[in-house]
Amino acid sequence: MVSVVMPVFNGERYLQEALDSVLGQTWTDLELVVVDDGSTDGTAEILRRQSDDRVRVLSQRNTGIAGALNAGIKAARGRYVARMDADDRSLPDRLSRQLGRLELEPDLALLGASFYSISDDGHRLDLVPTLLADEELRRDLFVRCPFGHGTVVARRQVLLEVGGYDARAVPAEDYDLWSRVMAAHRVANLPEALYEYRVHPGNTPKSRGQLAAEAVRDRVWQTALLEPPSPPQVVSDVRRYLSTGDLGRSLASAYVRQHLSLLRECARRGRWSAVLRLAPVLLLCPLVVVPGLGRVMRRQLTPIVRKMAANRAR
Repeated sequence: MVSVVMPVFNGERYLQEALDSVLGQTWTDLELVVVDDGSTDGTAEILRRQSDDRVRVLSQRNTGIAGALNAGIKAARGRYVARMDADDRSLPDRLSRQLGRLELEPDLALLGASFYSISDDGHRLDLVPTLLADEELRRDLFVRCPFGHGTVVARRQVLLEVGGYDARAVPAEDYDLWSRVMAAHRVANLPEALYEYRVHPGNTPKSRGQLAAEAVRDRVWQTALLEPPSPPQVVSDVRRYLSTGDLGRSLASAYVRQHLSLLRECARRGRWSAVLRLAPVLLLCPLVVVPGLGRVMRRQLTPIVRKMAANRAR
């Protein structure tokens, strides 16, 4: 069984839509653990109206998202925990796709997916493709959170072993948690978009999120060893992404762009050996399949090359 953990605070506007997207999954062996984190709007009434006996409601005083998530994980009865936000939607075969992969690979601790961003009224805006394999996600960890938070399904025991969510890391609590999981476990993303993330005024202010993410990123750089990929590995990776069905070009583009971001972060932190290894590697990528990326790379690489030349001239 999988436990879908959904924290909610004053979420009446989108809550029923989120609940329906979980209860309508093709994978039916689930429980939906909704943690009402001290809501003062109509959230409690919506939850009282639910007739599906797979819905379990935990009501508590407001503790914030990390506390609500930890309460839900602790109460979960399933072997797996799936994340779900109360203003988003899961596509119908999301759990079937993710749990099928996790059941086949017992050493895989956590599995996310690509996702769509949607507008306040539920219309799709953009596809957000994610990197896929463990080694690529580990490099991505040096730049950003490698997973869409709501897309993740993880083994409950692993989340408990690493201590769950840390309230001090909010609103980068997911980035912080995944970095701890990845210290000892293999992870992955599915290429398919299986989740819809709603963009609306109630989301966390970007500036606050950036500060929190930077704190986690600094810790990753201090505690983890960066291993840039070799030229043959990058060529192999890009070819593999291009062969991934209809999303192949988008996934290949995401791969190259994220490694370019990694190169920029290495330069910002003075890791010139990694810059020297990454720059020629990225130039080997088949840029013709990523429209406009060549111009982006030239624009990003030029100041880095100038800075390296200036350092050598001193």
